[in-house]
Amino acid sequence: MEEPAVDIVYSRTARRFIGRWKSGRVRLTAPAGASEAEIRRALDSLMPRLLARRPAASLYADGQKIEQPGICVVIRVSPDARGRVAVRGTTASAELLVDPSLNLADADVQRAVSGLLLRMARSRSREVLLPAAVLKARELGLAPASWATGSGVRTLGTCSARGEITLSAALMFMPPELRTYVICHELAHLTHHNHSAAFHALLDSYLDGRERELKAKLRAFPLPLVR
Repeated sequence: MEEPAVDIVYSRTARRFIGRWKSGRVRLTAPAGASEAEIRRALDSLMPRLLARRPAASLYADGQKIEQPGICVVIRVSPDARGRVAVRGTTASAELLVDPSLNLADADVQRAVSGLLLRMARSRSREVLLPAAVLKARELGLAPASWATGSGVRTLGTCSARGEITLSAALMFMPPELRTYVICHELAHLTHHNHSAAFHALLDSYLDGRERELKAKLRAFPLPLVR
């Protein structure tokens, strides 16, 4: 495992070395006058425990671009956010602003960013995702009772016993082939409301023999939303 960056802070009142995580880096508080050798020994002693408690990497970063067909969002750390997380621009191409006082690695900040991303995706899904789903159904000669969008992040699609299909707006942050996989998965449930061998055979036919490949890609895809 790659060792993290370390910031050394000297303190006149410190009587011992203290290591903490701060914004994805190790902050080592050292007694004033500590030598390089003492700092090295302190890091060697503290690092195993610090690495065991290493916080999860942030989903988001300043300047990060999240783009798929029909949606583009750039995350910016900017005082224009005025102490919060905000959106500037259209839902098709927007900036998601985060105030500099907020830490992008903080769980609450990440949830706020994720929530705004999902809200933008839901707005775009009515213009992008649902028309693509309707077109795919027509190609397959299928007619669901209705289409709707939802905000699920773990469940990306559902099909009710009445043939009502709901697709998660989170699919807007996935490439077209994975959107198609989920759409076809729910369309196959119109015939088989289970996950039997017959269901998978039908789904595989809808996907031109790529069900297993696309399922693996979906599981591995790094969705830019808090789950």
